[in-house]
Amino acid sequence: MESSLSLFISVWMRIFFIFTPFFVLSMFLSMTPGYTEPQRRHLAYRMIAAVTAFCFGAYFLGEII
Repeated sequence: MESSLSLFISVWMRIFFIFTPFFVLSMFLSMTPGYTEPQRRHLAYRMIAAVTAFCFGAYFLGEII
């Protein structure tokens, strides 16, 4: 039972991480229909910076938090 649960979680996590970028891209495009190409690019760069800062903060301050 434990090995089948472990296999299920392992497969689910792989599928989740493989398909997540496609879901995020489609959500981003559907939420910015009136934006021009430079506005979308600028927003994407800002989001990348915010996510990177959050990841580094969680990495370095995770034990404290």
